[in-house]
Amino acid sequence: MKETQILNNDSSSEVMDLFSLFNLFWKHKLLIIFITASFALASVLYSLSIPNTYTSKGLVAHFDNNSSGSINSSGLSSLAQFAGISVKGGSGDRSELAMEIVKSRKFIENFVQKYNLLVPLMAANDWDRATRKLIINPAIYDEEAKTWISKRPSSVQVYNHFSSILSISKSKITGFITISIEYFSPDLAKEWIDLIIADINIAMKEQDLKEAESAVSYLQDKLSITRLQSMKEVLSRVMQSQIQVVMLAEVKEEYMLQTIDPAFVPEQKTKPNRAFICLVGTLIGGILSLIIVLIVSFLNSLKEE
Repeated sequence: MKETQILNNDSSSEVMDLFSLFNLFWKHKLLIIFITASFALASVLYSLSIPNTYTSKGLVAHFDNNSSGSINSSGLSSLAQFAGISVKGGSGDRSELAMEIVKSRKFIENFVQKYNLLVPLMAANDWDRATRKLIINPAIYDEEAKTWISKRPSSVQVYNHFSSILSISKSKITGFITISIEYFSPDLAKEWIDLIIADINIAMKEQDLKEAESAVSYLQDKLSITRLQSMKEVLSRVMQSQIQVVMLAEVKEEYMLQTIDPAFVPEQKTKPNRAFICLVGTLIGGILSLIIVLIVSFLNSLKEE
């Protein structure tokens, strides 16, 4: 009986505490409303100040040209080594190499310089949907004088900024590579992905072409001084593989990365989520207002004592 009475007293005490707390908040409702509304308004203004960004994606597949007869393929590599030619070991996954090249400092710096992207990348702060043109921040760059108001961005700053908007990943299941860019202008985001794919194909093509031509020249010299017929056959097969690489590099436009799903001009923004920002800001303001009321009430009670 006593335990039941104690439990009832505890329940009544909790109800009274909740009722007192409700009365306290109701008493300071204007303060709570004011603080919550202020945070809500601030979050709305903040969300509206953030420019829209759009994400364009392109899906590509890795085409292994070495498998068609490169000196680096396993079978011909063995023949080349037998012939006394020093080659790189193993065919490897060259898609990983392509991905690392795209993310490298050298590639990004050359890419920005080649297509004059320094101003769009480092001075733009928004995009005009009506004219489909970038809005350049006049506090950073003077378009008429074509001069930088602030200090010209360093190569490190350019690399870091471009890396922050560029994403490249490979599916472990399909092996396909996704390249995406998040930027103010959906048009430029799509255009830059196309240029990246084209440039990496050109870079890998030039590298393989240079190596293959050097190998053919070397093998021709070896053939001219070799007397053993068996060795000549080995050298001829290896040289034939290198000639195939040269021919493929000259005729194939998408040399290494073949477009599966081309980049597109996105219509819907990726960021910011303004509704979420406003909701979070309002919740923070509401919680903060309740805490302030509790603190003020506690300090007043201390003064009264």
